[in-house]
Amino acid sequence: MLLTRYFIGIVLCLLIGCQSSKPDPKMARAFELHKEALQTYDALTDALDKLDPQSMTPENQQLLGTIKEASDQWHDNLVEVPGFEHEEGHDHDHDHDHGDDALKDLPPGEMLELQQAILDEVQRLLKETRQLANGNTSS
Repeated sequence: MLLTRYFIGIVLCLLIGCQSSKPDPKMARAFELHKEALQTYDALTDALDKLDPQSMTPENQQLLGTIKEASDQWHDNLVEVPGFEHEEGHDHDHDHDHGDDALKDLPPGEMLELQQAILDEVQRLLKETRQLANGNTSS
């Protein structure tokens, strides 16, 4: 009887210890959005680098400056998804602060909404940059 209890105790400890704690599905989706936002940011910086301000009208030069400033602010205010900071495919530089540290403690649903808003903003900036590159600045 004692051996049986001992055996059951060991099995329970092994089962509890070996269970992998899966991340919350909303946090996992938030991380996917975060990665997509970083890829979009890379496309944005590439598009900005290809623009020649000297060949633009003063109005478009001003718009370009506004987009670059917004891009820099976007990058400086990124918010990491807790638990995914060192995941594969998450290789953006860490030479800056990431947003408000208090935002890292958001509940999963709110973190997902925040990451969606971050992605939406960088996609908007990329769209404006591409319109500027094509000479179509009317939105």
